[in-house]
Amino acid sequence: MVPEYLKAKALKMANLLWKNAKTKLRAMCDDCSSVAEMRKRIPKNLKKEDWDAFVDIVSKGEDKEVRERMKRARSKLKAAHSTGRRGIAQRRHEMEQESPTSKVLRVDLYLATHVYQEMSEEDRLHFDPLSYEVTSRDYVQKVRELNETDKFRGETDLYKDAVAKVLGRDGRGVVRGFGGGVPKTELRASAVSRELLRKEKLKTATVENLVRNLEETVEDLRALSVSPGTNNANNTQPMNVDDQRVQYVVLRNMCKGAVAFGRIDMSADENDDFYFLVLIDEVVILTEPLCVGEGTLSSVKHGDNILWPKHSVGPWPVVLDADF
Repeated sequence: MVPEYLKAKALKMANLLWKNAKTKLRAMCDDCSSVAEMRKRIPKNLKKEDWDAFVDIVSKGEDKEVRERMKRARSKLKAAHSTGRRGIAQRRHEMEQESPTSKVLRVDLYLATHVYQEMSEEDRLHFDPLSYEVTSRDYVQKVRELNETDKFRGETDLYKDAVAKVLGRDGRGVVRGFGGGVPKTELRASAVSRELLRKEKLKTATVENLVRNLEETVEDLRALSVSPGTNNANNTQPMNVDDQRVQYVVLRNMCKGAVAFGRIDMSADENDDFYFLVLIDEVVILTEPLCVGEGTLSSVKHGDNILWPKHSVGPWPVVLDADF
């Protein structure tokens, strides 16, 4: 005896089980050439009187006519909708990537994932007016028509958009058009986090552009600093500092950082074992103290001569380190 409060659920479950089971039973009947052969092929776990009643239903001409009509109607349907195997969540992610604002309205997602094949009036007569094949197309058509009006176009409120107008408000923790398992409270609670994430992505993209521009600027400066004052690459060949053919040198401090660029003045006293007389072309670190005398490199101008320790003078080309 089924309790009264479970009767509706029990009948629904029994109807679903019967719907799924009779498909296999009909296939068994289709393999038989006569009604007598159908009655002999009794499936397991099924009573003979129940099987005979089912054979009587299947063998009727009305049942065969309905099955053939529905088979022809199903053969003309190609796809239920355009979502495919990716699902609504994946389709929404793709639309957000394509959107310039990274935002997608619920109504746009609904229309993008419910693109049904056209059905002629003749084919519609083969279906029940309350069936999914008919009502789903009517819903999509109504949503599309409402979305084209000024009242519903661009509406972001889930209670007032075209989908809510046609299908009703969402309930029981489900939001239509956002895939399964997305309750409205979670959607609203995550709005702030998603906005912060969008701003962080925008900041990250801006910083990446700045870093890229700085890298290009550094590369340009390196190309210019390799041979200051000329574009001739022959002047940047590695040579010994003590060789008189050397022209361009780099001056370094105690931390091996480049502080200035210049050329050795070959007219100076070559007997000095400690210092080179360098003709300055460019100063990099203005606050670097002079090795001889008081002051810093900020007082040195282009073309001035200064003394710099030989162990801190190197030839070009050099690999500019982080201190540069």
